Amino acid sequence: YVDLVKKHGLEISQPGVDPNSPFTWQMTRKRHDSEVHKSTKEKPGC
Repeated sequence: YVDLVKKHGLEISQPGVDPNSPFTWQMTRKRHDSEVHKSTKEKPGC
């Protein structure tokens, strides 16, 4: 995790959480198509 933070020059980050959990924001869910993601779209009103 620390290596990825340094590699991508992230100033703030958090490890991804279980993508199947209903108790997390889309932006914090782990994605398998990339090492990191910096933006996401939430449902309207969230």
